This record gives sequence, structure tokens and C-alpha cells, in this order.
Amino acid sequence: MTPIHRGTLDIQMAKEAASKAFVSCVAAAAGCELMRMEPDTQGVDLVLTHRREDPPGLKQLDLQLKASAMDVSGDSFSFKLEALHYNRLCEDENVRANAYLLVVYLLPASQDEWIEHNDMDSVLRRSAFWASLRGKPKTDQATKTVSIPMVNQFTVASVCDIFDGLHRGIWP
Repeated sequence: MTPIHRGTLDIQMAKEAASKAFVSCVAAAAGCELMRMEPDTQGVDLVLTHRREDPPGLKQLDLQLKASAMDVSGDSFSFKLEALHYNRLCEDENVRANAYLLVVYLLPASQDEWIEHNDMDSVLRRSAFWASLRGKPKTDQATKTVSIPMVNQFTVASVCDIFDGLHRGIWP
């Protein structure tokens, strides 16, 4: 096998790019349009839009993306957020026009394992999970650790379910 000579992109920036790619793939398969927020001054990395015909409507979902190579087990895992990001994620519909979720993409520790290719497939390794912090108490600490349920896997089905709720007026 020929050695891979990677570029000099910082590993955390590479993880962020991988999280955007993963969410983009899920959003496309769920029939959503996607907007990248650049520059990211409001803590929103991506916005998903979902239009449906019956009943007609257009909804948006703001996403704050994070990525980590941590190993997880059990019913949930802990993730530390900077207070600014945590407090924005706690804002409710009285402050925010759109629902707002934290999405954490869990990658393998080795970049060599992030994506696998063969003649017919390309597979992104590991998965992403989401949490809604809407209405949680804000913090005045520098960081806040949140619990993310493993049942909240960020999948095509879960994205469609979240948007189905939004179309019915139910925020996640």
C-alpha cells in the first residue's frame, strides 16, 4: 500500500470538516437543503431546511456541530461545551426563530479509519448523536458538560422525525 502524505490541516479542523461532511450526507438523504453559516458568529454551523407538500410548510433547524474521537459506551456520553455555545443552545423559541440542536460526530481516533473505500462503496466510520438543550438553565461557568443520549443518533430517520415534529409545532 502506498503511504498517505496528508496535508497540514490541524486535526481539530479536520474533525470539524468531517462532521460537516457527515451531517451533509444525512441531510441530503433526508431530502433537506443545507446552508453553511460562514462566518460562524452565532454558534450555528449548518442550517437544514425541510419543505413538505402535505400539509405545505418549510421549517429550519439550526445545528451546532462538534466532533470527537472519544470512545463511548452505555446509554449516554458526556461532552464539554464552552459556556457561550452551551448558553446559546439553551435558548428557547422566545429567543430563537428556529429549533437549535447540538450534534456531536464521534470519529475513530485514527484518521486512517475515518472513511473506508472499496470498488463500490465509501463508508464514513462511527456516527453522530444529537441533543436539544432548549430551556435548560444557563451557566456562568467557563464550560458546561452535557449528557447526550445514545438513542439520539443523527440518522435520516431521526432528522425526518425531528422535522415532522417541527411541522406539527413540536420543538425537539
